[in-house]
Amino acid sequence: IAREFNFLLLSALIGASTGGCVTLFKLAIGLVKKYLYGDFVGNFPIEYSQLVVALIPILGAIGVVAARACTPKQDFGPGLGGLIEEVDNGTAANPLRALGKACAAILTLGTGNSLGPEGPAVELGVACSRIVCAWRDLSVERQRTLLGAGAAAGVAAGFNAPIAGVFFSLEIVGDSLAADAGAAALSKSAVASTLLCAALAALVARLGLHEEYALHPAPYNLASPLVELPLYLGLGFCSGIVAIMFKWFLEKSKDVFDGTQLGFAFMRDVPAGVKPLIGAAFTGFVGLWFPQILFFGYETLTSLLANTGRYGTLQLLQLCILKAATTAACFGSGLVGGTFAPSLFLGATAGAFYQRGVVMLLAAVSSTAHFAQVAAAPAYSMVGAASVLAAVYRAPLTSSLLLFELTRDYDIVLPLMASAGVASLLVELVQSRSAAVLPPPPPPADAAVLLLSDTETPQFAPVAPVPIGYVEMGMSVAARRQAVMATLAVRDALLPEVLLIAAAAPLSAAAALFQHHRCDVAVVGDEGLGGMGGILTPEQLVARGGAAILGIATVRDVIRAAEAGHSFDMTAGDICSRHYLAVHEGGPLRAAADCLESNGIKYLPVL
Repeated sequence: IAREFNFLLLSALIGASTGGCVTLFKLAIGLVKKYLYGDFVGNFPIEYSQLVVALIPILGAIGVVAARACTPKQDFGPGLGGLIEEVDNGTAANPLRALGKACAAILTLGTGNSLGPEGPAVELGVACSRIVCAWRDLSVERQRTLLGAGAAAGVAAGFNAPIAGVFFSLEIVGDSLAADAGAAALSKSAVASTLLCAALAALVARLGLHEEYALHPAPYNLASPLVELPLYLGLGFCSGIVAIMFKWFLEKSKDVFDGTQLGFAFMRDVPAGVKPLIGAAFTGFVGLWFPQILFFGYETLTSLLANTGRYGTLQLLQLCILKAATTAACFGSGLVGGTFAPSLFLGATAGAFYQRGVVMLLAAVSSTAHFAQVAAAPAYSMVGAASVLAAVYRAPLTSSLLLFELTRDYDIVLPLMASAGVASLLVELVQSRSAAVLPPPPPPADAAVLLLSDTETPQFAPVAPVPIGYVEMGMSVAARRQAVMATLAVRDALLPEVLLIAAAAPLSAAAALFQHHRCDVAVVGDEGLGGMGGILTPEQLVARGGAAILGIATVRDVIRAAEAGHSFDMTAGDICSRHYLAVHEGGPLRAAADCLESNGIKYLPVL
């Protein structure tokens, strides 16, 4: 009990410290913005004010370059996926690196560059978690649990939405934090710590900010449920297209600034300190004509959601495309910020544009005018914002609960879940299709997954690897794992030892071997092995030759045979499976992982 109580105390400390850090972070952004776009611009003649406003984002980029130069090793460190790996590898926390990255984010966002504060807020929560964990001697599993709780606290404090923060941790970060060993034992304490962290972080942020920097959507209304619910499915499809466009912009921007995009090879020779200036200059240039794309907190987004901006139909489309382009330029050039708020902005503009189109279409069909009442643009903007967020981050539950928490209106849940589900599904289908179509480097000739039976050999489509460096929040945590697997062969993931059981061994002997060696799967060999069996290394097993292998047996097979009353009259050779999937040692690890997942099995023999 004392151990769990201490664990919850650590969780409370992480939540409170995260809330305090996010509060200071947002207040600092507001102060920088207030000075630069207020007193600083006021010092110049009125005829030069627009030019000065366009140059302010470049000042932020200069500050980011300076902050990077002052950071240890001139590196802000990895994103969320890399921080998880640091915990696994036992890398010590670096508070100075986290502080430098937070300062860079303040300068990026305070000067209006087109990114968002939620990504840095999540990383602040993770940094607080790592610093607190450094005070105590905790297991890796406990550290991973608190890391997820810190991420939840960052979202909870950033949006004043603790429930959405909890689901963010479970839905986006959870699959990467779930440990294979000990996860079940820690599940209750993990849930409790995440809830406590998120609640305290939101409370501290609410006390410090007084909801001054929070998102304030308009009241939601559903004018005609019978007509509008199908329309929200169409909005989900449009939101999915916007999310695909946004992710494409992000990937291409990264390629452009890395110099790997066709026609931009010269960018390889551009110094790293100059690239943020290019992204900021592009943002400032676009901001001359479309100042809405600059980051001024949630002012523009709130006006869209409240229908106070009175944007034209064409202007909404322009804002959607330009916001995606400027955010991608800032992100790819090395400026510091997140894509959470830009995703909401894109969805809000797309939703308002979609509503205008629906209204014009229904007005053209006069016969439907007497019963087809469509809600105002704010309703579609809110649902569109959550749908694009769900599609970009593959988190429909998080986005749905976020808008539900912000609106406190249950009526929004049904159309929101329908639209977010369609958008997420569309992005998933397009990305899986693209992964199968894109031409990756040719795999070795022996990389096919083999089926050792009379049926046809299945072929698993190779997947184009994702660049290791492209990791941003939960959006790419899974992609990083896939990218790592794409660089490894099956031989890199072999079990260090293999249990070999003779086919003639009675079930009692097989059960004793399983219990003694603490294994749950074994290779069953032929009669010429001698003895009942034992532990071998993979090299020793290969040295015996493939002809000695008859099949695969598991503890479950032994239990089933014993329950059927065959404990004394059956052998390991009788219960083993002689038709089994296998992979070649030189094959790609990704293909083996796909085989395991699609067939619902835990182990694969390696030839």
